Amino acid sequence: MQCDSNNGRNDMSLAALVGETVSLERHASGLRGACPLHSDPSRSLYVSTVLDCFHCFGCGRSGDAVKWIMIRDRRDRETAEAILEVWQKGKGLGRL
Repeated sequence: MQCDSNNGRNDMSLAALVGETVSLERHASGLRGACPLHSDPSRSLYVSTVLDCFHCFGCGRSGDAVKWIMIRDRRDRETAEAILEVWQKGKGLGRL
């Protein structure tokens, strides 16, 4: 699986972020769940805990935490980065 990775830009767990809105279950070296980005109810969304990125085998969308927020919330990159920063601080995951 190849994702548009953030190259370690964020000190956080994408799985925790996605898991707030998607029920994830262990699968191979990552997690999977039903993708909320399209109407297919199958568990086509895969979150790599190694690469810290997501990919949906149903709709083809993939990326890092910022991309997840951009798609999920229909926001631009700058706004998604700000949302992620607030989320990280609230979860105690921001950089010190």
